Amino acid sequence: MKRVSVPALFVLFFGLALPLTAAPFFQYYDWESTEPIIAFPEHHRPRSFVIETEGLHERRMIERSLFWGRGGTRLESVKAELRDEDILLLFSTRSETAAGLSLYLYIYPHRDVDTSEFTVEIPVSESSGPVVLWSVYRDEPRVVGSYLRRAFYVEARIPLASLPSDLGDIPFDELSIDLRSSYFDGGRHEEFHHATVFPAQLSF
Repeated sequence: MKRVSVPALFVLFFGLALPLTAAPFFQYYDWESTEPIIAFPEHHRPRSFVIETEGLHERRMIERSLFWGRGGTRLESVKAELRDEDILLLFSTRSETAAGLSLYLYIYPHRDVDTSEFTVEIPVSESSGPVVLWSVYRDEPRVVGSYLRRAFYVEARIPLASLPSDLGDIPFDELSIDLRSSYFDGGRHEEFHHATVFPAQLSF
């Protein structure tokens, strides 16, 4: 399996062809009445980040980051809804989103393992595009949805029917998700951990 910490955009720059044909695009949804599943204070920042370049992969203190806060990496809140057999997500950011941003949901069957079984990635480039799913069971990502980018928002739609059956086999009570953002520019990729979410504790 390819490293899921490297965004699909990064892989494309190295000439690997990925099946990134987006599903038919979706409309705007009215999120006004939806409460965030998680919100971050204005001065929130992680203590550390992961940097990846050609030949380098290491964790550093956040003070050494070049990209923290750039291109939408600093999140304000995340909203989620299950509507008409679709998973809907809204990421609000404190800086304007830009090409090079990726948003991740690292999905763990339980917290006793170091590697996620599945990773949902939103590799932001154009104003709209595909949402992809990385899996330890496949060498390449698969398209599972689509996103829409606005100035300070990224909205995503993932039809339940597009997700593999293996994902549904994970016990819901033990499922956890790491929320991360990243930015790629000039051969440098920085990834930031924001929070761990336990879906069983949420109300949809």
